[in-house]
Amino acid sequence: MKREAYGTQRPKSISKKIGGETGAAQPNDSLAQPINQRFLKASGWHLTDSMMKNRTLHILASIATHENCLIFSKITMLGEITMIPIIPRLFPEKAAFVLFISLLLLYVSDGLAQINLNSSHGVRLYQINYLGESPRANTDTGLLDIDLLALRSTAAVEQGYINMMIGDSWEVRNLKVKKESEYPYSHLSTPFNLGVETGTKVNQLSASISISAVPLTEFSSADLTAYAVDAISYTIGGVPDHPISAPPTPPTLETALFGNPTNTDAITQFDHPNIEAAVNQCMPASIANSLQYLEDTTDLEIPHEHKMGLKGDDSLVGQLDTHTNRTVISRRSNENSGTWGIQGKLSYLATNGLHDRVVTTHMGNGDYAGSESVSVAVDGKTASATGLGTSINFSTLLNAMKEGQDCELVYSWPGGSHAVDAVAAGTTNGEPWIVHGSDIDQSSDSKGAGASGFVFEYLKDTDNDGLLNLSGTNSQLVQVICQKYVAPPATLTVTGIDDPAGHSCCVTPPPGTIDFLLENSNITVRGDSPWLPMTGPLSPDGSFLLTSTATVAGFPNIHNSFTGVYQNGGISNAKITLGTNGGLPQGMPISYSVNVTNLAAPAVLKPAIRANGFRREFSINAGEPLSVSITFDAANQATQAADWWAVLQTAGGLKSYDLATGQFQDGLTVSYQGPLVDLPFTRLTLFQNGLEAGTYTFYFGVDMAQNGNLDLESATYDKVTVTVQ
Repeated sequence: MKREAYGTQRPKSISKKIGGETGAAQPNDSLAQPINQRFLKASGWHLTDSMMKNRTLHILASIATHENCLIFSKITMLGEITMIPIIPRLFPEKAAFVLFISLLLLYVSDGLAQINLNSSHGVRLYQINYLGESPRANTDTGLLDIDLLALRSTAAVEQGYINMMIGDSWEVRNLKVKKESEYPYSHLSTPFNLGVETGTKVNQLSASISISAVPLTEFSSADLTAYAVDAISYTIGGVPDHPISAPPTPPTLETALFGNPTNTDAITQFDHPNIEAAVNQCMPASIANSLQYLEDTTDLEIPHEHKMGLKGDDSLVGQLDTHTNRTVISRRSNENSGTWGIQGKLSYLATNGLHDRVVTTHMGNGDYAGSESVSVAVDGKTASATGLGTSINFSTLLNAMKEGQDCELVYSWPGGSHAVDAVAAGTTNGEPWIVHGSDIDQSSDSKGAGASGFVFEYLKDTDNDGLLNLSGTNSQLVQVICQKYVAPPATLTVTGIDDPAGHSCCVTPPPGTIDFLLENSNITVRGDSPWLPMTGPLSPDGSFLLTSTATVAGFPNIHNSFTGVYQNGGISNAKITLGTNGGLPQGMPISYSVNVTNLAAPAVLKPAIRANGFRREFSINAGEPLSVSITFDAANQATQAADWWAVLQTAGGLKSYDLATGQFQDGLTVSYQGPLVDLPFTRLTLFQNGLEAGTYTFYFGVDMAQNGNLDLESATYDKVTVTVQ
């Protein structure tokens, strides 16, 4: 359900005046600077090409006559070289000196540096306890959880690949860590093999965990560190029956060889929610999470609010409980039934008039074979899911996610099945992987959801049965359901024809409906005609000239155009001309005067504010790092004057974001006055040490009266409420 005008895109241009890169209420204490910044050049540092190519990094520092000399206690190289000035030291006399440092970086097979990680870097190890009707305590499967905000701030690294060795066994391989601007969520975890029998309690583990700049093909280390191992509860399952009767086998990654460096790709979808689910509610919850993502990233409007719920209530997940016909006793009851999802989803879409706005596909073998299409009719409205085949093609899934489609996945093993929401996917040196989200502890309404439920797994058919296994376990991906939003088509009516050469007998006329797409001042018109689509820019005065080159009436390479004026959400003076280059017989074109009606609503301003990557509502424990970030899509109103606002509401009153200090100050004051611009992902502030228990609501938006006052009648804003426990 839409509330304010929520942002959806991550535009490419940025105004450095708005928010900057790292404004902080409690500043990140990292002093890292890129080596090519002004200070380094002024200090006489020089790095040659041959030094860059060598496995040993030599740094020559020549600092002119100064009383203070910088002693560098940490120099790392991950993606870029950074320096951290730590201790100024006073020398007894002024003299020029040369400091030569030869730093031998930790050798690995690829020759690049690694940084060893410990608990101070946000690394946590857990032993999984599976709960439910057939509980399994102290299983043979562990979980490596990374607090990405803590990692980035303490290790002074933004991205890389995490590997873990237990004894001589390489258990976590190339866990991909992306920059916050590419993966805004605060946590990422992955399962691993503890190497013990189920029933053996593990309190401590000797392991080596590191992060490297590039994927490793070999990993070994004698630097083992004792890590505390805590217990974590897993209550998953619910497709289609009761909680799991036995857990999956532990991961094994021997077949992940990372031998194809030319095949590396990745997509992370922003704005995936992950709500607290009831027992056996994983399928309705995954559908609700993905539909809310689709609403937040398109013009789709879902009529029900996405919040924690249960069958019979007005929440989105409660409505899906109803449409999937799930038996529900209570939120915590093990007697709650599970369910498959396709038929219930289609029923919800048809019932709520969304059957023409959401296109659904499915692969694999679940409640319906992927070779067949499924339809559900409600009151004369039919929603359908097109089958794409019984096998699950990873490239098809990856491309769907790149197109912005939302996808639910069902994986199954001999002891149960679980439904999740696809959040990110890609390949690392030829090895496919997925990040999926779900509530991993359905026995609690305060644990397991949010970023804690975002899990990284490799996908590979390790048992050669045609199904993709998750991280080499006996869990297999059995069903993929994807949806995309389709905007309502515009109606095109021909009002006149200019055809001096008599081409109308043989050319395909304009279709009766078209898709008229306007994005970033570029127009695309699509429709059922061989000379479509046409594309072109929208001029500041509203006029447009769209063109295509196509085969017309059997004649190849014919140039065509679509001209008109787009203003106030409508089109005037529209004309379609085929053969503008004289390529049709007699060198003369054919033109159609047309009316275009029922256009989709024009693009609107889309501010977005996130807490640890999440929109609307987010819960966190006191003391945990909190990153507040923003994006802004100026739609077609760029350069218009506006007041920009970033406001924090607490129990003690209102605070406003101050650009000069990068902090929230008491009172309600405008943060910036200036033209509208597209703003990509920008961290507004980082509370490195977290916040005290309480409720905090962050607002971000603009009003169109640039006067320093908050004018709500012209304001467009977004908000996120953070509950600190």
